[in-house]
Amino acid sequence: MSHTSLAHEAPLQVLREAPEAALELLRLVGQPAPDGVTVDVLDSELTEAVPSVRRADLVVLLSEGGTTIRGVIVEVQRDCDQEKRVSWPQYVTHLHAKHGVPVTLLVLTFDDAVSAWARVRYDIGPGMSFAPTVIGPSDLPTIATIEQALEEPNIAVITALSHLAGRDAAYVERHEAEVARVFEAMLRTEETRARWLRLSLLHGIASDTLRATMGKLMEAHGMGALEIIYNEGEAKGRAIGKAEGKAEGKAEGKAEALLTVLHSRGLRVDAASEERIRGNRDFARFELWIERAVKAASVDEVLAD
Repeated sequence: MSHTSLAHEAPLQVLREAPEAALELLRLVGQPAPDGVTVDVLDSELTEAVPSVRRADLVVLLSEGGTTIRGVIVEVQRDCDQEKRVSWPQYVTHLHAKHGVPVTLLVLTFDDAVSAWARVRYDIGPGMSFAPTVIGPSDLPTIATIEQALEEPNIAVITALSHLAGRDAAYVERHEAEVARVFEAMLRTEETRARWLRLSLLHGIASDTLRATMGKLMEAHGMGALEIIYNEGEAKGRAIGKAEGKAEGKAEGKAEALLTVLHSRGLRVDAASEERIRGNRDFARFELWIERAVKAASVDEVLAD
């Protein structure tokens, strides 16, 4: 997966792994949900009985006492894209019509210029206008201490990922210490799938210089020279591959990486597809499949020749 694709997907992966992080983002923009609500991730495909498909980056529903009270659509936006002026209102109206609840469209941006563009309220008809709720780099908190990152790990990681995805090299460099602080905080958390994912995403987007710093932090925490990449499955697979010196371990890791992405997106993997994935030994094909898995509507689409 390219750096650009991973930068787009990384915060979404954090939210898929920990949907409650959507509540923390809403609090940042002054839209807190009631205490005790549950958060469920939906299929991000917003369809109607017409030959059209609209795919949002992430869709969640908030429920209280078993009743759906709110929809939240999360979009990661790296560029100014005029087509989104059309698709964003469609996302909101369709989800509202389907569930009959208020809907927030939350746009995550990594650049102040894109943030300013996304915030603009625009007309969609006489007497009708639309503006999404935007979270840009300046809206995220400064992670000043390791303790702060441990108190709000999801927001801390999303903040760090936002810094790493910045287009201005000087901006990214200014925030490297903060990113390293978040990385070290995640190293101190309990050994779980979420921990592997957070570390992998941060490592996957970091510069070579920052990765060297991360490597030293891992060694300090007894992780040796483990190369953390993208997600838990592939990280474990590469660790096996290094330890055993076999391509077999790397292939198994790639397969686990792909399956993790597919399952996290709610795509059904049948026995035949899983067998094909686990039996593949072509690493270029694995990279293609993983990149497709980020947006594909089905496993068949991912594995298409």
